[in-house]
Amino acid sequence: MKVVLCLFLVGFISAAMSAQSFGAISYTGATINEDFDSLPDSTTDINDFWLYDNGGGAGSGLLVQRSLDDAPGGTSGWDGTQLVGSTDQDFRAVTLAGGTSSGSVLSAGSGTGAGGDNERAVGVLSSGSRPPAIGVEIVNNSGAALASVTISFTQELWRTAGDAGSPPPIGEENITTAAWSQTGAAGVTSANYLSVTTGFTVETDLDLVSPTPAGGDAATYVDGNLAINQTARTATIDFTTPIAVGESFFLRFQDFLNDGSDAAMAIDDFSFSATAVPEPASLGLLRISLLGILLSTNRRKR
Repeated sequence: MKVVLCLFLVGFISAAMSAQSFGAISYTGATINEDFDSLPDSTTDINDFWLYDNGGGAGSGLLVQRSLDDAPGGTSGWDGTQLVGSTDQDFRAVTLAGGTSSGSVLSAGSGTGAGGDNERAVGVLSSGSRPPAIGVEIVNNSGAALASVTISFTQELWRTAGDAGSPPPIGEENITTAAWSQTGAAGVTSANYLSVTTGFTVETDLDLVSPTPAGGDAATYVDGNLAINQTARTATIDFTTPIAVGESFFLRFQDFLNDGSDAAMAIDDFSFSATAVPEPASLGLLRISLLGILLSTNRRKR
């Protein structure tokens, strides 16, 4: 009986773990580029994609971190989650015509469904009970330890921040905080890196930042594909401890509630490249010496 019960528990736990998947991208030495155009362009494509659910769905009353590739057609390798709260949150498509004012992870674009387009970006919109986070794990499979990485992307504004009332105006500039970590940092794993409170370093050059609303301004959906609503972000991160082969680099964006109505901001045209740890000078000199010996030997044979 004990053996049967043990096998049952192992099978149950394995099934529960396999039901929750996490994305990851393999870095093999070539620049990684992601335009997010594989994200769903219609909310109907991503119904029941719960990041938190108290109604017996995927989350079943739990905060969950999930791969956005679990949604139909997704191939980005990115993850999403809800950071705190006790109300349902799902992954939603949003357009310049709106579509949501609730906290969500977003598939942002200028249209949805058959009349929309496939130009998408991955984004966030926070509300008091549903602050979201997005991010990506990149595994070093390049064959060499990484000394630094360079990240760049286009920030797109899809909903302006709003002033919640006047006088006095209480709207504020919205900031979605960017931070990074790596394998070996305290408490950080593939399953919790979007929400864990330790082991991360803030990278302000990659923060998503909205314009500050004027007094009385209402939150308004805008077209994030227009240049006026876009900002280039880039940063190079140098590691004190290089990222070894098989280890991971983690990047996340957490969007907590601001005063007033929150902005919806998204990431598009993401790029990741890395610089390998230089070979020790002694090894380089040894190789040169060996090459010289081989050339000398060949000449003598002639």
